[in-house]
Amino acid sequence: MNLNQQALEDPWIMKNFLIEKVAATGKQPVPFTALSGDYHRHWFLNSKIIESGQMTAGDR
Repeated sequence: MNLNQQALEDPWIMKNFLIEKVAATGKQPVPFTALSGDYHRHWFLNSKIIESGQMTAGDR
């Protein structure tokens, strides 16, 4: 998957979306390796943007 996004929060939004969709099927999501841990612990991320679930338009 290739995201052409501008915001640092966008991959975290996509991660949360995918985890939610997999869990809705009753399956256990595979842990992410690059986006690991709690995004609240990263001072440079805006948690309110991530929790909104709205990705930016990207660069295309």
